[in-house]
Amino acid sequence: MKRYTFLLLSSALLFVALVLPASAQEVVPLKWLDIRLWPEYDSPQLLVILEGETAQPHQTVLFPLPAGASVHAVATTADDGTLVDNAWEQITSPEGVDLISITPEGPQFHLEYYTTLPTEGGRRTIDFVLPARYISADNAAVEIVLPPTAEDVAVDPSATPSDDPASTEHVLLRKVGAMSGEQDLSQSVSYNNPSGALTVANQPPQAAPPAVENTAPPTAPPETTSNRNLILWGLAGLAVLLIAGGAFGLWQSRRSENSPSPAVSELTGRRKSKRSGGKQPGGVSRDRFCRRCGAEFTSGDRFCRKCGEKRL
Repeated sequence: MKRYTFLLLSSALLFVALVLPASAQEVVPLKWLDIRLWPEYDSPQLLVILEGETAQPHQTVLFPLPAGASVHAVATTADDGTLVDNAWEQITSPEGVDLISITPEGPQFHLEYYTTLPTEGGRRTIDFVLPARYISADNAAVEIVLPPTAEDVAVDPSATPSDDPASTEHVLLRKVGAMSGEQDLSQSVSYNNPSGALTVANQPPQAAPPAVENTAPPTAPPETTSNRNLILWGLAGLAVLLIAGGAFGLWQSRRSENSPSPAVSELTGRRKSKRSGGKQPGGVSRDRFCRRCGAEFTSGDRFCRKCGEKRL
């Protein structure tokens, strides 16, 4: 019984230790993060630029990519402050989310990608979302650069217009501050651009630049938290089976303890035989059970079939 009790307790502890943390997504801390949204900058699409600095060197950062997004540049900051190419990978999580994996070689990273800019009539709409559970930041900000011909601009959450008189674009800045990583970071922008002019002067509308290819040697995709969750849930299932097996074994053990043993059954039979006198029809008293081994005689037996003792 003690053995089954120990099995139940250990299985329950394994379940709690593995399953409960499995639901949590590992959040990578950043010192700061700048999100730049540049619609119709040098193409009719939306250019998204993500820059930041990891809290620890050589830390891998995962960024979700919108469906159909094309990566344009991935770089890190060199010692002299210039941007140099950095290795990266595009992977897909078990939930089907496209992710870009970056391990900055320098202290800071720089990511650019193009994505679709929904347009209805002359109205452009941006609904940017940086999902929770991936990164946190001590300080975050969102910069929005609209074409000079943008009209009827609506921004949610609100952003402060730039007061730089030399700027011909609509530059808006939203100071997010500390970002815990427990909630999505969202930014919506809509505006009209009847002429379709781009932000870059004297440049006709063109398609988004081709996506860059990752020339770094292939490496094994980093183990995402979702993959670890699948493994942990499998172990949790094993723990449940162990708990069920332990409960069944405990039930069997208690059942065995409560059921009479063969020796007790034989002794009970002997006592019943002694009380009844073992009388046979016709008034002849005969033993019902063998006095040596306790086996029960059948009608007509003169000797025990088990040990050969004579029946009295």
